[in-house]
Amino acid sequence: MLTNKSKIFSHQSVAFFILLSFFSGMIISFIPIRSVQAQTFDNLEDALNSYCNETKFNIPVQTGDAGLQYPDPKEVESKVAACQSGFYNALAKGAVRPANVNGTNTPCYKIQYPRNTSLAYACAHYGYIPAFKNRNHLINLSKNKPKPSQELQDQRKALAECDDKVGASGTNKDQLMEWCAKGYIGAKNGKKYSEVCKGTTSVNISYCRHGYNLANGKYKGAGDPGPSDPDADAAGDAAGDEDANCSGEGLSIGWVICPIVETASNFGKYTFENIIQPLMEESPLSTDPADPTYKSWQAFRLIGNILLIASMLAIVYSQAKGGE
Repeated sequence: MLTNKSKIFSHQSVAFFILLSFFSGMIISFIPIRSVQAQTFDNLEDALNSYCNETKFNIPVQTGDAGLQYPDPKEVESKVAACQSGFYNALAKGAVRPANVNGTNTPCYKIQYPRNTSLAYACAHYGYIPAFKNRNHLINLSKNKPKPSQELQDQRKALAECDDKVGASGTNKDQLMEWCAKGYIGAKNGKKYSEVCKGTTSVNISYCRHGYNLANGKYKGAGDPGPSDPDADAAGDAAGDEDANCSGEGLSIGWVICPIVETASNFGKYTFENIIQPLMEESPLSTDPADPTYKSWQAFRLIGNILLIASMLAIVYSQAKGGE
């Protein structure tokens, strides 16, 4: 038989375990609510501009008598680019969870900017960490984002190639890169140089020719920009390669082998892109309250909370009952 003191201790234990069960259920219930209430955006571009806005890096510094001094625009541009890189890395498959507030275990410090602490901080603190915290929402935005047209994709690729391999400077840089991209796209589409590169100035035509030669693999740099008349050069290449063509004459059996190889290659490419690759993509759990999967998870969470509290109460009751 329990003494009065033991009974008081038993009643206190019951009250303690009941409160512990209640608060445990409350904590578990609020965890997913916080993730649902994360910052939301209408599209991925708005999120990127919000996280990596240049105003975050263009902060003036007081320099005594000299007054406010703004950072170098190139430095601001580099930090914005670093932030954007961290943003997209956080959405990539297999992205690591930041281990601390500075994200020193992220690719920003480990891979991208190991020797530049300033850029690594901009990449991790402003891009990677905020994007990772809101990762599910941002990934859903990227999936729902309409794909750009093939024409726009080709234009972006051409501009990137021209900017990387040819380059230009001055106030008319954008115009020259557009002419370079025009020549690049024309060559990729099989058009003649004379049809594509028609301009009003020799500079525009020369950059169009650079892009045309670049697409054909004949632009090696400013010192070796390729043939000045790509049409004549292409005609010479066609004459020299006639015997190696699949439709060559004579005893060649290329007209039989080439279609078989090309069909097998196209079938393999189609199989990989439409069957194998979709199976390798991992779709994260959506936090959209209207999503059926999320509703099922909520229901199981509620059942788990009820079972947890009921089991705790049963343990407390059995202990209290057994001590009487």
